Amino acid sequence: MDQASDHPAVTFVGELPHVDAMSASLALVARIARSFGEALDATLERVAGCDCGEETSCYGCLRGYRNQPFHEELRRGVAVSFLRPLVPARMVRH
Repeated sequence: MDQASDHPAVTFVGELPHVDAMSASLALVARIARSFGEALDATLERVAGCDCGEETSCYGCLRGYRNQPFHEELRRGVAVSFLRPLVPARMVRH
């Protein structure tokens, strides 16, 4: 018995679901693309608005558990300089 699915990447073969990995991947890429500008805006706002020095970083702006080996190399000022041209001036809140 074939079943319908609400997700276009999932079809049923008999009673077993079949996932079209390519369609699922493309849907994820489309979702990322739709929110990429917002992510850049939020990232710049967080990094530019942090109180730590520009020559360092902290857990409030750039540091996290997964990048611990690189904490001493992370520079907030470098990140702001990289991000600022990517975010239109009208979008920056700081």
